[in-house]
Amino acid sequence: MNVGTGTTTPIRDLWAVLAGPSAPGPTFAAARAGDIGRVALSPTRARIHLSWAPWTDLQTGLRAVRTGHPDG
Repeated sequence: MNVGTGTTTPIRDLWAVLAGPSAPGPTFAAARAGDIGRVALSPTRARIHLSWAPWTDLQTGLRAVRTGHPDG
């Protein structure tokens, strides 16, 4: 089961969190036929079947992953 918060995050926002404020911005290309514009995973099935609900915002979650990664 995939789980998420039900909230979309623009690529620019994700880049800013991962790369940091002093990093150059990402490079974009034109959208291709079939590209998906946005995706948000719903927490509904996880709430029903697992009694699970999202509790971590994007910045906190990514910071925790980065801290736990061997490259820190």
